Amino acid sequence: MEGEGPERAALRSELEDRIAEGLQHLPEGLCMAVILWDVQGLSGAEAAEALDIEVSTLMTRLHRGRVQLRELLADYLSTK
Repeated sequence: MEGEGPERAALRSELEDRIAEGLQHLPEGLCMAVILWDVQGLSGAEAAEALDIEVSTLMTRLHRGRVQLRELLADYLSTK
């Protein structure tokens, strides 16, 4: 990011790496919901259409994916 110091940039990069690693451990449906919504910024309707599911199903998968990702990253996040 512009104007970001080297230490902050390193921490951001490390967090991005941990998140990417955590996403690899999620079931595919949960991972795709998180990526489409949180990473790519698609709307609920757009993400649901891309996955060929209902918006309510997308929201359930998104919630479950975020919870599981948070659990996977708990040790890392507790040290920061």
